Amino acid sequence: MQKDSDSSHCLRVIGLVFAVFVLLSTGCDRVGLSQIAKAPPKGMKVCFQCEGSEKSACLSPGCKDGWVECTAPCLKLNRGAWQHMHVDGHPDTDVWQGFHQVDGRTQYWNQNHVGEVIEMRGGMAVNIGKCTVCGGTGKVKCSACDGTGRVGCPICEGKGFVPETWTAFSNPKQKNPPNMIQLKDGRRIYAKIETRIGSRVYIRTEAGKQEELAADDIVSTGSGQTK
Repeated sequence: MQKDSDSSHCLRVIGLVFAVFVLLSTGCDRVGLSQIAKAPPKGMKVCFQCEGSEKSACLSPGCKDGWVECTAPCLKLNRGAWQHMHVDGHPDTDVWQGFHQVDGRTQYWNQNHVGEVIEMRGGMAVNIGKCTVCGGTGKVKCSACDGTGRVGCPICEGKGFVPETWTAFSNPKQKNPPNMIQLKDGRRIYAKIETRIGSRVYIRTEAGKQEELAADDIVSTGSGQTK
């Protein structure tokens, strides 16, 4: 009976370890184990920006899924002049980039050489091989997110919670906070000023509705200053 009890205990332990492994491997680490069974502190609520994951998409310029364009001078499809040419042994769908040489000829390389470095040596174009910075991929890890594509949430600062009074429309972290706009006809509109074009002012209300106002109809904004 003791052996059966020990075997049952071992099976339960193995099952628990396996369950934890599955939990981690299926992406629950994206939510953060710290958030499991963790209720918001008093006066706080789950962050509306990251939904409690403590992370948000990296908005660093050029970052796509954690990668940015290589800064080294390797061939890139969005750099230089590429053109379609008929070249024997190659499909007409290939694109080519040319490098003019001192002998009057132009040396071409096609898209299969993206990520390689072409140097002018003595006036002649020379392919020196794969870029040592990106390894020939044309991409490098984004330094802001270290290649993960996600950074600490800028709204909750990686805590997962924000004050209950904060909303996506109005919170102290946003760069364009809403204003209380006083109009000549007596109306007061709580909205964000999105842009001004000539004598027209375009605003966005808390309900998400865009409205157009005449600049002359605005008496003051939430700061109390006249226009």
